[in-house]
Amino acid sequence: MISLAHLALAAVLGIAPSGQAPPSPAPAPAATTAPAEPGSPPPMVPSQPPLPSPSGTPSPVTPTPSPKPSATPAPQPTFGYRFFPHAQSSPDPTAPQILFVDLNSRTLHDFIAIRVLTNDAVVKVENHTNGRSDIIPHTGPGEFIAVSKLPKLPFIARGMTVDLQFVAYAADGRKTSVKVPVKLR
Repeated sequence: MISLAHLALAAVLGIAPSGQAPPSPAPAPAATTAPAEPGSPPPMVPSQPPLPSPSGTPSPVTPTPSPKPSATPAPQPTFGYRFFPHAQSSPDPTAPQILFVDLNSRTLHDFIAIRVLTNDAVVKVENHTNGRSDIIPHTGPGEFIAVSKLPKLPFIARGMTVDLQFVAYAADGRKTSVKVPVKLR
């Protein structure tokens, strides 16, 4: 048997209990213009929550910027040894020239920092040492910088003086070179 509570719940939810037809919706109260009788309660009107009124201006949506990764520049190496090559008597401005070479130290131990300053004709600089050739990256107009860790040196090589050879190339293939003496520790 269906209880009164089940019927009330079914009516509120709009479903019919099993075996019964769904209840028809109650007619909406009609508005009357007749005055209410004195002493009678006012007619019941179903109340609905007030709908928000649309405003004339939409609320602005401000995009939140995504956090940018902090790009901390690599620390600039310090250069304690500057080598000036012998100046040419009347250099051709279109010929490659090495103006000077900076190294972190004249005595190399754990790492080497190199800066080669050239004229504008130079497009590439290489370092030739002990049969190896490495390109020094171009970092700006007439500037080539590289920082590298030195390989573990054998005990017998410590204290030796070696020449680092730097070769500067122009776009047309002309080149110039300079040898910089350094001591190994």
